[in-house]
Amino acid sequence: MDTCVVRALRGFVVASLLGGGALLLAFARIVQVAAEPWVYFTAILWAAALVLLTMLRVGPHVVPSASLIASLLLGIAWAHLESNGHLVLSALGPVAAILAGIGLARGDRWAWPVGLVVVAGIGPLFLTFVPLPTGVYAAAMALLVADAIVLLLIRDGPAGAARTSV
Repeated sequence: MDTCVVRALRGFVVASLLGGGALLLAFARIVQVAAEPWVYFTAILWAAALVLLTMLRVGPHVVPSASLIASLLLGIAWAHLESNGHLVLSALGPVAAILAGIGLARGDRWAWPVGLVVVAGIGPLFLTFVPLPTGVYAAAMALLVADAIVLLLIRDGPAGAARTSV
């Protein structure tokens, strides 16, 4: 695939992840749910740790990938077991989307699997909880499907997500 096409496709996914993450964060339950202070502190501290880990490029690429994906899975498990988990997951999901968008824009190798998890897993999961008109829901699902296809197309392309360094 042509380098310009790959960059344009990557830009599409980056914009989608950044925009979607920002919208989710703006409407996150973290500001809409009454909870004990320790729950807010946990959500903010956890999200901040993920931001630092990815932005400082700590360790090999598997460290930020695994940390973000494991955090999302732990957030889902917590949400299943206790209502406070929904609040934490509503902070972690958007943060993971935004970080994946930034990582893809920078060409960080760790960002591709996180982006795929966000668009093929967390994004559709979040849509099941948000009361949306049918047309908006359909458009959001179409965007997530398009993002997933584009991520699969650019995986090994020139200037795609796979960079040889961290």
